[in-house]
Amino acid sequence: MPDRSEILARDFARNLKRLRRREELSQGQLAVRAGYEYSSRAHICDLETGRQDPGLVTVEKLAQAMGVEPRELFRAERKRR
Repeated sequence: MPDRSEILARDFARNLKRLRRREELSQGQLAVRAGYEYSSRAHICDLETGRQDPGLVTVEKLAQAMGVEPRELFRAERKRR
């Protein structure tokens, strides 16, 4: 069974991708909106695939760029019946 940090990382990655797609943004567009310039698309890709964990500043920038509260990026996926 995964530990709490693994669950948070998985939820973050899934929600980042889901929310970005909801806003109809490419990874590069999201990176620009969030204020990243260098290797921006690759950075978003790494976050969405869980290869990289975000810092608090990154979480805030991404949330603002998509018009959501930072906690939305960590919301647990609901079980489907």
